[in-house]
Amino acid sequence: MLRIADKTFDSHLFTGTGKFASSQLMVEAIRASGSQLVTLAMKRVDLRQHNDTILAPLIEAGVHAAAQYLRGENR
Repeated sequence: MLRIADKTFDSHLFTGTGKFASSQLMVEAIRASGSQLVTLAMKRVDLRQHNDTILAPLIEAGVHAAAQYLRGENR
């Protein structure tokens, strides 16, 4: 278990979101890894849009922590 602030995660594994040929491959890799935490290049993320091409697939995959903290939720 990993605890960060008030959140507890089952895995210590961080998965990178770069270098995938598509968002679908990224989501499949994250799901297969069991990772609940990802790293992102902030310059690739548009925080004003909830349907950003990086954030939307992560939210759909259940990697809520990254997306929620980036949008200022759960603070």
